[in-house]
Amino acid sequence: MKNRGWKQRFVWILVLVPMLLTFGCGTKDAEQTTEATGETGRAMTELGTEPAIGYVQIGDDQITVNGQLYTAAAPWGARTNTVVGIVSAADEVDRLGVAAYATDIPGYVRVDNGDQSWTYRYVGAVGGGTMADWIAAYGVTTETVTRVDLQDKARDSEVNDGQIVTFTPHRATVTDAAKIATLLDAMSMLPRDAAGYEAALAATEKPYEGHIRVTLLQSNPDGSVREWGSFVWYPKLGYVNDGYKTDAAFGELLKSLLG
Repeated sequence: MKNRGWKQRFVWILVLVPMLLTFGCGTKDAEQTTEATGETGRAMTELGTEPAIGYVQIGDDQITVNGQLYTAAAPWGARTNTVVGIVSAADEVDRLGVAAYATDIPGYVRVDNGDQSWTYRYVGAVGGGTMADWIAAYGVTTETVTRVDLQDKARDSEVNDGQIVTFTPHRATVTDAAKIATLLDAMSMLPRDAAGYEAALAATEKPYEGHIRVTLLQSNPDGSVREWGSFVWYPKLGYVNDGYKTDAAFGELLKSLLG
């Protein structure tokens, strides 16, 4: 097994760090690559304990609320008055014991401590669960998702004529309700295995190469678009980011939707 050092993995994270874009009033993790979502590597401080190994995404700022893991995100959504829970574990000590508030964007919470404020997005249940948890947290249903956009990085093309470089992404859009329902059903069954994901990262050269990005959207009658969530499937790892393990059938499903 090939071992890749912490610094090498962290470089990958920096290269592929997610950016938030706006589609209507929804959430978008556009070039969604919050890749290294393993729960080992750095010490996370838990409320009432000494720093302990666990729950940690390498290179990221994470918190645990009610046994659920959240990772730092760009500011997104207005804070509501609804308290989701108390931060019981965190990479940063000043988050411990602080209330986490829901925002008006599904899957996102705000933590305030004095004049400081931080936004986090949902990752999954600590130590397990399935992608059904992720789907529920982001409010994804067959009613809210009316469109799925996919991009296959392995089939993107680039032409250099010596003066101009032309890049053409390989994309597909799915609006068929039955196909969308099939995708959501397949997603809901994916088990979360953060330790296995981290092991796969450590053993794989260029682990994010050839990934497929999937964006779940709602097309509104007025022409606006709302994004309910997005994720990236890494075929070389056999995982969706945030540590959800896939199988061959899931990969074939994504490829069939791409055409």
